[in-house]
Amino acid sequence: MVFGWIVDAVSSVCSAVGSAFSSVVEKFTDVAKEFVANLAPIISAVAPVLNALSIVFPQLKVLATIVNVLDKVFTALGLSDKGVEETGQDVLDAQDAGIHLDDYESYDDYKQAVDNFRLENPDKRGDYSQIEKVTAGMAVLSWGMEEKFGPESSDLVTAIVMDGPNLEKGEGFFTPERTEAIVNGVKNIGDVAKYFSGKLSVDEKHEMQKELIGIVQKLEPETPIGEIRSALAQARQN
Repeated sequence: MVFGWIVDAVSSVCSAVGSAFSSVVEKFTDVAKEFVANLAPIISAVAPVLNALSIVFPQLKVLATIVNVLDKVFTALGLSDKGVEETGQDVLDAQDAGIHLDDYESYDDYKQAVDNFRLENPDKRGDYSQIEKVTAGMAVLSWGMEEKFGPESSDLVTAIVMDGPNLEKGEGFFTPERTEAIVNGVKNIGDVAKYFSGKLSVDEKHEMQKELIGIVQKLEPETPIGEIRSALAQARQN
C-alpha cells in the first residue's frame, strides 16, 4: 500500500526530474516508489541523471550498454565493486527493511548501513525490475560521486547516459575501454564532468580536451586525432 505522503513525495521528486521519469515511476513497485520518495534531499544532485535515464529506459539494449560503461566508472572511482544493478538490488532490499536514504546525512553512512544489512541478510532479495534496480543504483552512486568529487561531478554520468544510443550503434565516445582509461588517467574527474556539460571556461575546455585526446591516443594509437575530436564534440552536444 502506498501511503499519501509517499504519493505526494514521489510527485514532488518526479516534478523535479521530468515528465518522462514520472511515467516510468508509475509502474514501480511500492518499495521502489518509496525509495523515489526518499530521494527528495538529494534530488537536485541526481535529477539530471534520472532525467537522462528516463529517456533511454524504453531501449533495453541501450540501457545495458550504458550500465556496462558505468559499472567500470563507479568501480574505478571506488564507489562500488558490485555494479549499478546489484547496488540497486541492495538499496531496494534495505529500503524494504526500513533503511531509508533520507535518514542519513552522508553517502558513506548510508552505504555502510546498506552494506551491513546485506551482510546480515545475504538471502533477502526482492523481485524488482531491471529499471527499478538501475534507477536505485544510479541515483545512489551518483549521489556518492557528488559527495566525493564535488558538485556537478555526476554530469559525467549524465553525459555517458546520453551517449548510450550512439554507443549502441558503435558511434559513441564513451566506450568501456576509453571511459575506464579516462577515469583512471585524468587529474580531476570533476573537470571532466564539467567539460562534457559545458561548464568550463574556454581555456579550461581546451586544456581538458588536450588531456582527453592524449589519453585516448595512448589507448588507441591508430585512431586519427580528427576522429577523436569529432567524437568528443558529439558527446558534448548530446
